[in-house]
Amino acid sequence: MSETNDRPGLGAPTHWMSVQAKDLVTNQQVIQVDASATIEEACDALIAHRIQSVPLYDSKSKSYIGMFDLHDLATYLLSKRPQGRQGLAHEVGQHGVEVSRISDMSHMNPFYSVLPETTVAQIVGVFGSGTHRVAVMESERQIRGILSQTR
Repeated sequence: MSETNDRPGLGAPTHWMSVQAKDLVTNQQVIQVDASATIEEACDALIAHRIQSVPLYDSKSKSYIGMFDLHDLATYLLSKRPQGRQGLAHEVGQHGVEVSRISDMSHMNPFYSVLPETTVAQIVGVFGSGTHRVAVMESERQIRGILSQTR
């Protein structure tokens, strides 16, 4: 029996499994937010760049401490009781709650990093465990790109 098949894409079924993460994030502009930024500033970054999640960088420890997305914001808001007529939107906006306080509060988007040489086959296993995106690291302190399930 021949290794190839008449159907397109099935001639080399294992090719995509050997593709490395670095090849899928070339020339990607990584948006990040400082961990000391407010929730409002982090939300502004998501909206301005039309992204679903943003890594949080702690400039004190010079490391990434987590991811932030709107699931975290919703979890935070739902965990609080509205106070008075203005409720939580007023609390978040006025007090400048640091986004690091609610990073991964929803447990839906943890920060997960991989080496540039990590293969798609290995990353598929990570996605299969419930993680939706991984940071492909350039070095210990710099992200080369973000690889998501949809990408």
